[in-house]
Amino acid sequence: MTFHFETVKDVNFYHLVENCDSCYEKGSVRVYPSGCILQKHFKQYAMEIKNFKVYSDDIWVISYPKSGTTWTQEMVWLIENNLDFVTARRTLQRDRFPFFEVKCALLRDQKTLHPLQMIDCLKRPRFIKSHLPVDLLPAQLWTVKPKIIYVVRNPKDVAISYYYHHRLMHGYRGNINTFVEIFLSGNVAYGPYWRHVLDFWKLRDEPNVLINSFEDMKKDICSVINKTSRFLGRTLNEDQVTALAQYLSFESMKNNSSVNFHNTGPDNEVIDFIRKGEVGQAPDELEPDLIERFDAWSSRHLRDTDYHGSL
Repeated sequence: MTFHFETVKDVNFYHLVENCDSCYEKGSVRVYPSGCILQKHFKQYAMEIKNFKVYSDDIWVISYPKSGTTWTQEMVWLIENNLDFVTARRTLQRDRFPFFEVKCALLRDQKTLHPLQMIDCLKRPRFIKSHLPVDLLPAQLWTVKPKIIYVVRNPKDVAISYYYHHRLMHGYRGNINTFVEIFLSGNVAYGPYWRHVLDFWKLRDEPNVLINSFEDMKKDICSVINKTSRFLGRTLNEDQVTALAQYLSFESMKNNSSVNFHNTGPDNEVIDFIRKGEVGQAPDELEPDLIERFDAWSSRHLRDTDYHGSL
């Protein structure tokens, strides 16, 4: 595959450059064919990522950011590790289930000799998280065919959660309405949203791909645990499912320091990484006209598709 890199020059993107302390920089690139926005130094790693060696026993959790990734990672890791709650609580999730592209797509860490080395050397089976779109992921994912769990979420809730994430992680100083406008324009990191989701939706019938939704996890976590266990070739009895569901409850996750942390935002408010975990936040967070425009935006992108996931 040939990549095309285009420097992002949109005025909406420059707002993030000026109002975030990290993640956004002049010279960031939109990588085609998907149009995904990443930092400029991704260019030097794009082909290494594309050629990254994949093993059949790898387990990947992939999503657009803030779609329920952390929740899903914890569920998957515990299913695969015989519900070892003790180790899960004692060991940071990022060490058990590392973020594939974080050092070569979002962060520049000069102390790291090679940003993919730690992932490459993980003890097998490897647990790997990524937010990259289909076309930027390792090519062997589609030939070796390891297990891939993709997570979707109502895009309005994604945008709201992403706003608070930007305040927590990147010191974003703008307001939520401005951020959502930029989200709709596709000029946030990993944007555009619908291209990311729909490219994975097309793969939903592949035997090595499972699509879960944040909303289903909120509605009936036990059913999602059972479905995911079957997909992974594992069997949990009723007591184990109940125990895992309790561990994965919002209050439990929020109070679990291996997956949650907090920081002080630009206005000195304390923001948790796991903040509310709610469904249907838009009426409390966004102006009615912005909600209408958001729905029209989704309808426009979903026209002539068979997508019936979270909306």
